Amino acid sequence: MGTYKPNSLKECIEILEKKVSLEQKEHILAYQSCNEFSLEAHFSFGFNLRNTFSMWDMDSPLVLKTGMSGDKLSSTVLKCFYYHLKRKSRKDIYDPYVELKKYKEDIS
Repeated sequence: MGTYKPNSLKECIEILEKKVSLEQKEHILAYQSCNEFSLEAHFSFGFNLRNTFSMWDMDSPLVLKTGMSGDKLSSTVLKCFYYHLKRKSRKDIYDPYVELKKYKEDIS
């Protein structure tokens, strides 16, 4: 996927939306829950995220902006991407925190 230094969670989702194949997205959408996906993806997709987005680099803009790094940050990105994919329309990418909250409200 390359190496990126995104400045925000939204930028992470924008990159993933462009770089993750349709087949991979369909695989993610097949998971029954966000927790199931994030646990399953932790050592594979999550590992790639940690390296691709420099999540162990304490000077990374994403680490500095979110106050998270490594496993916790990759878990957050995985969850945000999952909820982003669950949206009916993914034409526009909104603030992942807002999407996460809205999605949880919609399924309650």
